[in-house]
Amino acid sequence: MARIAVIGMGYTGLGTSIALAKRGHTVTCVDTNPEKVTLLSKGRSPLFEPGFSGEIAALSRRHRLIASIDTPAPVRDADIIFLSVGTPSQPDGSLDTTQLGAACLSVGEGLRGRRRQLVVVKSTVVPGTTESVVIPALESKSSLHAGDFGVCVNPEFLREGHALEDSLRPSHIVIGERDRASGNALLRIYAGFACPKVRTSVRIAEAVKYATNAFLATKVTFANELANICTRLGLDVDEVLRGMSLDPRINPRHLVPGVGFGGSCFPKDLRALVSLSRGVGYEPFLLTTTLSVNERQHMEAVRLLENELRPLSGKRVAILGLAFKGGTDDVRESKALAVASELLLRGAHVVGYDPKAAANFTKAFRGVEIAATVEDALRGSDACIIQAAWPEFSRLGPKQFALMQTPIVIDGRRTWTPRRVPKGIRYRRIG
Repeated sequence: MARIAVIGMGYTGLGTSIALAKRGHTVTCVDTNPEKVTLLSKGRSPLFEPGFSGEIAALSRRHRLIASIDTPAPVRDADIIFLSVGTPSQPDGSLDTTQLGAACLSVGEGLRGRRRQLVVVKSTVVPGTTESVVIPALESKSSLHAGDFGVCVNPEFLREGHALEDSLRPSHIVIGERDRASGNALLRIYAGFACPKVRTSVRIAEAVKYATNAFLATKVTFANELANICTRLGLDVDEVLRGMSLDPRINPRHLVPGVGFGGSCFPKDLRALVSLSRGVGYEPFLLTTTLSVNERQHMEAVRLLENELRPLSGKRVAILGLAFKGGTDDVRESKALAVASELLLRGAHVVGYDPKAAANFTKAFRGVEIAATVEDALRGSDACIIQAAWPEFSRLGPKQFALMQTPIVIDGRRTWTPRRVPKGIRYRRIG
């Protein structure tokens, strides 16, 4: 079994660590955040993600998962090092590789003078980043050259809210190898995972991640555009999509209209791909339009609300679901932020509720009253907007909606089918 160091305790880093530790490897999770390190040292998950807590507790007791705030020491003992740190957007949409570069310098210190080890880039990076940022930083601190240590790119395809499932049972694995020996070493680690595995070059592997997210985001935006048209035509877009998806060439997954996509991947990755494209002299019209449509999609929910409750000034409006989607506490680029901002601009009093994301939302946005329960959010409200698909929202019924001043519900996440909409409410949804 291998000794593995995973740099970064985000969703990807922890998911990777759990999956490999359950395969019998010894994994040291490294992060510069002392609070995360302390929590993991106590066998607790440093972030909310279904299933993480139980797995981390069990693996920590068996000493399969170890936490460290120091990078060089665990790297020195590791056979394989996974880089899984954040690559956020810069103002122009390009990637900020500051965290990645710093992590590589620390890893390079641990590589100095060691046997041939393998460094695997799991962070999402545009094509060319491994060669222009990762390898030079590793070489500068290790006094080694690429080839003395192995290099692979292994993009992640995790869904927040399902990160454990996707880590334990991946749909596919892409291995971008700098050389055959590097690819062989990583393939051995993944030998027990029963899914298709693709071996390719470093740059192709980097590009696959962006191509995947750009395509999925475009599907979501297509569904939203179609829904906006159907709303104005008085048509049920679900019926249109159902008929369309009977065509064997069309996969219905991600063809689900709503208030738009958010989170840490789709918006960031599209902006990075647009920036990269412009940098090589190509204007990616489809991708820029996808971003543009998504940036205004939340206004459809506001428009429907205004049609039912004009004017909004002085009205109490509840937002149910503050995370960018159900099943996570991540509020990065959540449409709840945009919806709340628009409602406040129109003079509404906004109250929000989320089973897990309330604290993170409060850190990111001020001016919204946070309710302790969904009932508290609904009580006395003139309307509510369902923004994230948490299971408890689908269980709401006439008893809870009777707490509202006027039971107007704008559903941004298709919480119910038309036949299962609770009785006694004025129900509108996009499409």
